[in-house]
Amino acid sequence: MYFIFKSKYGGLAQTDPVNYPLNRSTGLDIGDTGRMDWLFAVMTVIGLIATFFLPWYDDPLYYTETYGIEGLFDILISCIRWITAASGVLTVILVIIARKVEPKKAKNAWR
Repeated sequence: MYFIFKSKYGGLAQTDPVNYPLNRSTGLDIGDTGRMDWLFAVMTVIGLIATFFLPWYDDPLYYTETYGIEGLFDILISCIRWITAASGVLTVILVIIARKVEPKKAKNAWR
């Protein structure tokens, strides 16, 4: 969604280009790639916590009784694991991209 709104409305770089300069190599504001990698890193950590916490906390039988779908809890935990793995991969990719395309000064701003 960020890319769609950024291309349609221009973001802060259009309204205040002095304080929010545009990174010409990405088309995003300077530091956006780094902020995105932090977002996905947090999602990865939350997903890891959830995959260990939820099986201990929740009762899988409750999901079967309430929704009538056998193994629903296992399906949900599996989805959380896949999303967590995808978030981890995106984190690594975005860190690599940020190190290559973000200016040195901007890197220190978001780290």
